[in-house]
Amino acid sequence: MTKLKNIVIKHNQYWFQKKWPKDVKNLIGKTSFTRKLNLNKSSTSEKELSRAKDAIEEQYNLQVKMYRNSNPDALTSLEIAKLVAYELSQRKLSAGQLSELDFDPDEFSNKHEAQINLADSFIPEAIHIEREIALWGKQESEMTTEEIVLLMAHSALLNRDIINPVTIESLWDDYYQYKGLQSRDKKDVLRLKTGWQTFSSFIGVNFLSATSYSTDIRPALNKYIEHLKDNRGVKIATVDRYLNNILAIINYGNEKHQFDWRVTKPKLPKYRNKDRAQYPTKEQITIVEGCLSQKGHKALVACSILLYLQGSMMPSEVSRLRAEDIYLEKEQPFLVINQETKTHSRKRVIPITVGLEFIKSNINELIEWLNKTSTDNCSRQMKIMLSEFIPHMPGQTAHCLRHSFRHNSVYANANQANTALIGGWSGPSVGLSERMLRYGMGDMYNSEFVQGLYNTSKLINKHLLDIQV
Repeated sequence: MTKLKNIVIKHNQYWFQKKWPKDVKNLIGKTSFTRKLNLNKSSTSEKELSRAKDAIEEQYNLQVKMYRNSNPDALTSLEIAKLVAYELSQRKLSAGQLSELDFDPDEFSNKHEAQINLADSFIPEAIHIEREIALWGKQESEMTTEEIVLLMAHSALLNRDIINPVTIESLWDDYYQYKGLQSRDKKDVLRLKTGWQTFSSFIGVNFLSATSYSTDIRPALNKYIEHLKDNRGVKIATVDRYLNNILAIINYGNEKHQFDWRVTKPKLPKYRNKDRAQYPTKEQITIVEGCLSQKGHKALVACSILLYLQGSMMPSEVSRLRAEDIYLEKEQPFLVINQETKTHSRKRVIPITVGLEFIKSNINELIEWLNKTSTDNCSRQMKIMLSEFIPHMPGQTAHCLRHSFRHNSVYANANQANTALIGGWSGPSVGLSERMLRYGMGDMYNSEFVQGLYNTSKLINKHLLDIQV
C-alpha cells in the first residue's frame, strides 16, 4: 500500500498525526494533532485509508482555522457545524443523544432540566461560558470561535439538527446540484452565484428555520431590491429578472427542507417593456453584405452574426454544437440545437438559407473560438462589427438580430409554428399550445419536417437570399 503522509501505524491500527503550526502550538500548549482512524491495517484498502485521511485532515485544517481566528465570522456556518461534530466525536458523544431521555422525577422537575444537567456534565466548559453570559452580559460578538463551538456542542446533545444545519450557503449548494449548474456556461453560473451572494449578504442569520422567511429572508429581499435600485441604478425590469433567480433558489430550498414558508414575490413598481429593437430590411442587407466580405478572425464574428440573424442562434448555443449537429452538406442544410439550452423550446433545427458557403467555411473555427473565449466577448465583438456596418444605429446589440428575425417572420406572413421552432420561442408567444410545438420537436430529423422549416426560412429571409460579395 502506498505510504500516505501523516499516517502512522500503532498496534496494527492506522493513526493520523500532524504537528500543530507554531502559533497554534503556543496558543494551546500541545505539539501535535493525533487521531485514531479506527481502521485495521490488515483489512483496510488504500482507497478507504485515503478517504479517512482526507476527512481527518479537513478536521485538522478547520481546527487550525478556529484557533487562528477568534472571530467566528471568519468561518462559514457549515465549517462551524463540522467543528461542533468533531468536538462531540472527540468526547465520544453524538448529536441528539439526550433528545430522548428517561429521568427520575424525584431528582428533576422536568425532562429539560435533566437534559441540561447531563449535558453540563458532558461539556462542563459550557457552564463557565453561560455564567459569563448570565452574570456579565457577554455577547455573542465577544465570544471566540472555540466558545461558540462548545456552546453549540452542548446544545447539539439535545438537538441533532445543529450539526446538520440548513444555511443560506447550503441553499445555493442544493440548488447548484439540483439544476446541474456544473455543466452550464461558467459565465452564466458565476452571474447567478454573484446575485445570490449579494442577496444573502443581507441575511442576518446563520441557520434557517421554519420562521426564517418572515423574520429574515423577506426583509433581506426588500433590502436587496433597494440596493439594486438605489445603489446600483438597476432598471426595474432587470430587478424583476434578478428576483426570479433568487426566488427559484429559495423555493427549491423551501420544498426540499419542508420549511412551509409562504414565499411571495415582493411587489415592484410597474414598468413597461421597451419596444423590441430591430434592424430594418435595408440595414439587414447591409449587414449580410458586410459579413460575407470579412476575412480572418473577423469572419468568425461575422459568421456568428449570420447565424443570429437567420436562426436566433446565440453564441452560447453555437459553442455547444457537435459534429453530429451540423448538416450543412444536405440538400436543405441545417444545424441542430439539441444540447443544454436556456429553455426546452430552444432545442431546435436551424435551416441555413443565408450565407451557406461562408458559414460552411467558418463554423468549425467559430465553435473552437467560442469554447476558448467568453460568450460576452463574442457579443461585444458582434456589437462593434454591427456598429461599423450600421453607424447610424450605434445603440443596437447583437440580440437585436433575434428581434429582427421575429419581425421578418411576421412581415413575410410566415408559418408561425415553424417560426417558433426555428427561433426557439414558446408556444403562447406565437399563439400556439406547447403540445403543438412538441409534436414538431419530436419529428425534428424527419426530412419532410426539415423541408417545411427550410421553406419557412427562405420565406422569412427572402430579402437576403441573393446577396453575394
